[in-house]
Amino acid sequence: MTEAPGAPAPAPAGSDTCAAFADKVIRHPRGQAEGRREAQGNGRSAAIPDAQLDWRD
Repeated sequence: MTEAPGAPAPAPAGSDTCAAFADKVIRHPRGQAEGRREAQGNGRSAAIPDAQLDWRD
């Protein structure tokens, strides 16, 4: 992965969703609000626009 910030790459992983960022991967059960908020918060701290953080679980 690169060091430059960019949109996460959400991907299904079995019954989980993984959001891959330049600095970390956040994995959470699909539909789990807490995990999704963590991933979105990580994206916001990297200056990723909200429109790019609104993916489907």
